[in-house]
Amino acid sequence: MSIGRKPLVAGNWKMNGSVELLEQFAEHFGQIKLEGSDTVLCPPAVFLAQSVAYNQKTNWHVAAQDVSHCEEGAHTGDISASMLKSIGCDYVIVGHSERRVDHNETNAVVAQKALRLIVEGITPIFCVGESLETREQNRAQDFVAAQLNALFEALSVEQLEQVVIAYEPIWAIGTGVTA
Repeated sequence: MSIGRKPLVAGNWKMNGSVELLEQFAEHFGQIKLEGSDTVLCPPAVFLAQSVAYNQKTNWHVAAQDVSHCEEGAHTGDISASMLKSIGCDYVIVGHSERRVDHNETNAVVAQKALRLIVEGITPIFCVGESLETREQNRAQDFVAAQLNALFEALSVEQLEQVVIAYEPIWAIGTGVTA
């Protein structure tokens, strides 16, 4: 088993941006390469195809901000891993705290999303992290362990080697406080 991976720097645009911003970003920042790391742009889904097209002229990889845990079917508004693969996404964020909270995503569902991505040959960026309340109650390690255990139960050791784990505690998001 290989331990060690090139560092990954990902910029999640969340629900922000525009076509104009994407064009400006590609023009001004597209050729920047952080030596020794992979750089990933995570725009909203409506800008993915255009981001992938720009990616062919830049040093950045493109990531979707989410994926369905389902392979296909009647799931209005969802995007499958195979769809993301077909347009050229290299990475997908799964389990971001906002998705877990706003969309009631369980640890098991997030782990299934990661599995679906691995099957399609896409690298999951598997987010873990705790709230301030959980941290103050000294339950952070157990909380994050439960998130990771769901992933460990769903994937083989070989599949786990393909996952990027991103620790982003909820209490640090947008607060300026470093985790």
